[in-house]
Amino acid sequence: MKVTPTALRLCSLVLLTATAVLAPLAGCGSAQPTCSASNCVGCCEEDTCIPPSQTTNGQCGGSGSACRACLPGQACLDSACVKTGEGLCTPDTCTTGCCQGGTCVQPGAQTAAACGGAGTACRACATGQACASGACVTPDPSCGPGNCAGCCDGDTCVLSAAQTASRCGRSGDACMACLAGRTCSAGQCTLSGTGGGGGGGSTTCSAANCAGGCCFGNTCIVYTAQGNAQCGKGGAACNGCASGQVCTAGACAPSGTGGGTGGGTGGSGGTTCNATTCPSGCCSGNTCVAPSAQSTSACGKGGDVCKTCASGQACSAGACATPCNATTCPSGCCNGSTCVAFTAQSEAQCGTSGNTCSACATGKVCASGVCTTPCDGTNCPSGCCNGNTCVAQANQAVAQCGKGGASCKACAAGQSCTAGACVSPCNATSCPSGCCNGNTCVAVAAQGASRCGKSGAACAACATGQVCSSGTCVTGSSGGGALGDPCTANADCAGGLCLQQGSAATATTWPGGYCSRACTTTTDCGKDAQGNPLGYCNASGACLKACSATTGQSNCRSGYVCDIGWIASARTTAKACVWKCISNSDCGGGSICDSGAAAGYCAGGATYRCIGQGYVATPTCLNGATCKANGYCP
Repeated sequence: MKVTPTALRLCSLVLLTATAVLAPLAGCGSAQPTCSASNCVGCCEEDTCIPPSQTTNGQCGGSGSACRACLPGQACLDSACVKTGEGLCTPDTCTTGCCQGGTCVQPGAQTAAACGGAGTACRACATGQACASGACVTPDPSCGPGNCAGCCDGDTCVLSAAQTASRCGRSGDACMACLAGRTCSAGQCTLSGTGGGGGGGSTTCSAANCAGGCCFGNTCIVYTAQGNAQCGKGGAACNGCASGQVCTAGACAPSGTGGGTGGGTGGSGGTTCNATTCPSGCCSGNTCVAPSAQSTSACGKGGDVCKTCASGQACSAGACATPCNATTCPSGCCNGSTCVAFTAQSEAQCGTSGNTCSACATGKVCASGVCTTPCDGTNCPSGCCNGNTCVAQANQAVAQCGKGGASCKACAAGQSCTAGACVSPCNATSCPSGCCNGNTCVAVAAQGASRCGKSGAACAACATGQVCSSGTCVTGSSGGGALGDPCTANADCAGGLCLQQGSAATATTWPGGYCSRACTTTTDCGKDAQGNPLGYCNASGACLKACSATTGQSNCRSGYVCDIGWIASARTTAKACVWKCISNSDCGGGSICDSGAAAGYCAGGATYRCIGQGYVATPTCLNGATCKANGYCP
């Protein structure tokens, strides 16, 4: 049974003895409610637990408290109503950044440890990724002119200080081997200085030692290192090409035209291969190798020189990259050559074992690479959620217990999981003065002929002609008190249960005592000759007398009023006789004692009568909600 603010009216105010001060009705605290702090981390909407992920401005709260509506200018954050703009980070207040607690982290301040956008929660990028404009991305590992001042050996940039005659180059071009007799200096292949004659100077560059290039001082610039500013062959001095010309095989030729027909040594071949003539491929000499024809031995784009990929790499879209497959991406999916790890996946990119990433269907979420139905109160109403797995009540244990789609939790030591709730066992230790109805302790004051016992023993029904007195079935005729009649002991009532009077400084509850009957459902309270209920069973298992009109005393006895909202199973319809309040101390559930024309009614709290109902134009509620059409607060 759910211990709602309404149900707590009896549990917090019914007294054990005539001298106790507002003591709770014994047995109420041990009943296991449908929704309470013991089984709901969110808020309780009557018998339904609203988990934190589903709370709204209209249903906000936590730790099993009653859901309430936030006031204007407030929003529900972490299960609490807070003023908008005071530490609140939402998609409305953080449109371009991500939320880290109540702080909006803008893209310019984001790192791989806190990345995101559109007001979503900041998340950490996968290993090897970086945060760019609010998104986790894998940096392009390729070596090229944009990130290498030396030469590229596969995806490795070899700077000039580390270059040798076998790996020489500059400006991000592919590393090349120098010709015999040459060394690598500042990224260029030059003649080795051996010292000659008596001068001891460097070797002079000439046709004898630079047949495959031109001489820039005493440096031989070979064909592969030449450009429009240094062009020539046969060991002649290097010259610059005129505007509109390009240097090809040591000769300046008009751009885009053939320099010869082959067969001779003076021709430059066909059309020059460069970024203009080969924008999507790479150049092998003057041959443009399109992406579709590329391989690990000829890979590149943007008209760069084709390069050889490193061992284990593949050429994809003009770039050498480690292939994404089941071997390199066992715990993720492949988006092209990029491995998207489980931690970086979303409903738009989901998969496992190196398969191609795919989008989940509408209503599905990605969990560990698998598109699955999310676990929540909608698809797991009677069980609890272990991640996205619904654990049905039949499969629950003390380590995983819960219901309403809330997260499964472990029960405390000594508790058991019963019907999705962690409950303490009822025994002589936990129920020394009452009897046990299952795991519910029924105190002596709440016992009747149908449930009687003490010392934590199982409740038992008394024999015909017996009544329950102080937890013991005794022979004797029950009093004739009907529901709602005054009483001082259980024996005064036909139902064998007296809700005894209690008093405080200026207030009384159940004044004069109140004859009741122990019940499980309203059927236990009896019906009249026409089939109408004589009373209604409340959340504490006690019958309250039925009445006809909620405009005052009705057919209740003096000192009582006819009210609705006290019967959890029929909160908006069941009319029952309850005590007439004298002061605010008589009222629970956040209500007050109405002092206007409707004096005597507890009003203003959730599920209570609206303040001023029946005598003011606009009745009000203390929780800021609008009074419902039936005159009661939501």
